[in-house]
Amino acid sequence: MAGLIEPWGGRARRVLAALLRGHSRRQAALAAGVDNDTLRAWAVRVPAWGEAMRQAEEWGFGAVIEGELYRRALAGQEDRGSMRALELIVRARDPQYREKAALQIELVSRAHEAAGRAFGWDGAGGELGAGDGEAGEANL
Repeated sequence: MAGLIEPWGGRARRVLAALLRGHSRRQAALAAGVDNDTLRAWAVRVPAWGEAMRQAEEWGFGAVIEGELYRRALAGQEDRGSMRALELIVRARDPQYREKAALQIELVSRAHEAAGRAFGWDGAGGELGAGDGEAGEANL
């Protein structure tokens, strides 16, 4: 990590240090006394800075936010109080988490529809449709 910070000084270094501590870009910018627009402008002007910022954000997120999520998951019921808030932070900051949830919902929905078509369910809870006749009902 030291190699990531060394080329940068002043405010840029403070931004990277805050990102490595798991802060969002907005929090890191505030900690360094700049705004989000300044961070974006620096990234456009100096692509190496943009890459350093992206890398610091990724490492900080993995080490701090994902680490805390993992710790709480293993803690069991004793530490569930703020789990929802942490989940919201994770989903807001990493699209990977949003996509997985949406993908799971879509997968379950498609599986339910396919099972309904295969078994003649009406889709409302696995019940046979009206056109299945008495033979289908007798097999339940």
